Amino acid sequence: MKKIFVVLLFPVLLFSQEVSDSIRTIAITLNDGSYYKGTIIRDDSLQIQLLLPNGANITASKSNIKEIKYSIVKKDTFYRDPSDHRLVITPTARTLKKGKGFFSNSQIFVLSAGYGFIDEIMVTAGITVLPGTINQTYFISPKGRFYSKNNFDVSLGGLYLNSISQSNPSEGIKSLYLISTYTGNRASLSVGVGLYNANNQFGEKPIITISGEFFLFGNTKAILETWSITGSDGVLLLMGIRSIGEKLSSDFGLISAMPQYNNNGIAFLPWLNVSYSF
Repeated sequence: MKKIFVVLLFPVLLFSQEVSDSIRTIAITLNDGSYYKGTIIRDDSLQIQLLLPNGANITASKSNIKEIKYSIVKKDTFYRDPSDHRLVITPTARTLKKGKGFFSNSQIFVLSAGYGFIDEIMVTAGITVLPGTINQTYFISPKGRFYSKNNFDVSLGGLYLNSISQSNPSEGIKSLYLISTYTGNRASLSVGVGLYNANNQFGEKPIITISGEFFLFGNTKAILETWSITGSDGVLLLMGIRSIGEKLSSDFGLISAMPQYNNNGIAFLPWLNVSYSF
């Protein structure tokens, strides 16, 4: 009798474990042809809200949905990227949620932290910890998002960088930038322009950045960043990979200066970063 009971109960236990290790996902096609797939947040008689693999939320009225497909997938299909407020170095137009923050270590000797005061405003600050010297460099970088609609965000940010030993704060590097980010189902594109002080002239040679990211797997994304200075033939290129956990993420990238004409090959500088989000 006990064996029969165990045999009858086993499928129930197996099914319960499978459900607990899975999440309900949905794929929707809108009347205009747009296609989205993600995890269900809310599904009622009027609208559907889902979380996309890149962390963005989509809300669609059921009257605007042409087709709906439900499915069950494993929980580890994807993580939300807790560091989606930046690429490897370039900021995106996204900001930290209110009360969220992070600690980060780049290249071993650069420590930084950031905090979201409200959903639209965050501040990042950092300092170098080079051994054997007190002449360290610090920076402060606020960012405010003033537009967010239909997966398109636009933010205005700034950067102030100076040395601790510098007695004149006005001699620090100051920058102001405008960045926009469009977030798709698995990828996003960021385009921005930055102004900085050089030769006592502010904004004389703007920096243009065009960067993107793409989810390769559930917890791994590829990142490509480019920066070019107006009037210069050179382009700075960064190719990176981010491994994403629930709170911890790590970046590995290669930076190269790629002039328009280069017969001497390409030299790459490695870039490493580890970030803990809370």
